[in-house]
Amino acid sequence: MFIPKAILIFNQTGNVIKDYKLEIYNRWGEQVFESVDVNSGWDGTYKGEVCMEGHYVYKVRALALDGVTACNLEGVFVLLR
Repeated sequence: MFIPKAILIFNQTGNVIKDYKLEIYNRWGEQVFESVDVNSGWDGTYKGEVCMEGHYVYKVRALALDGVTACNLEGVFVLLR
């Protein structure tokens, strides 16, 4: 299960998350996962099929309840089985 966790996502002021979005893309730029639930992660499947091992891109967008503190993270991870 891939669930990004970072102090910055929950921001340093301790404000609750107002808006959150996690997106995961395969090497061809096809979106294979999307969630707006901070507690939901990707299980390595797409359309009910197991995804190939390899590199995947993640994007996390979060906005704190204060409407000011924002977090925009992007990165790459490797899916291994």
